[in-house]
Amino acid sequence: MSVLNEVINQFAFKGELENCEIFGSGHINTTYLATYNDGDEKCKYIIQKVNTGIFKDIDKLMDNVFAVTSYLRGEIKKNGGDENRETLHFIKTKNGDKYYRTENGDCYRAYVFVSDSISYNSVDSPELFKQSGCLLYTSPSPRDRSVSR
Repeated sequence: MSVLNEVINQFAFKGELENCEIFGSGHINTTYLATYNDGDEKCKYIIQKVNTGIFKDIDKLMDNVFAVTSYLRGEIKKNGGDENRETLHFIKTKNGDKYYRTENGDCYRAYVFVSDSISYNSVDSPELFKQSGCLLYTSPSPRDRSVSR
């Protein structure tokens, strides 16, 4: 846990850390859920150890992730959506970096946890499969059914 504490301290999370534990069932990255107490509010964050064996160029990966999510956040907000629920909100380190690299070369990134969300590792019905395709290939937005297909 000491390396994870080192990582957590690199990001400006709100509140006092209550808990941090392995989260989800990812196959590529190792994911943690950190819960903070900020007075009357619980703040949750995802911290991911990025698999640099898969993602060889972490700088390009994170530049791309920040560019795409920043663009999406602006478009979602402009179109009346909730940018905090409809795309990820990545958090920079206290030094302004897009990720933190430990002394042994492990890379970690952080983003705000999207509460009341569902993630599927596999689909068990044709309808669920269809809905996942609609979310991926809907244009311009899955919120606007009058122009989405």
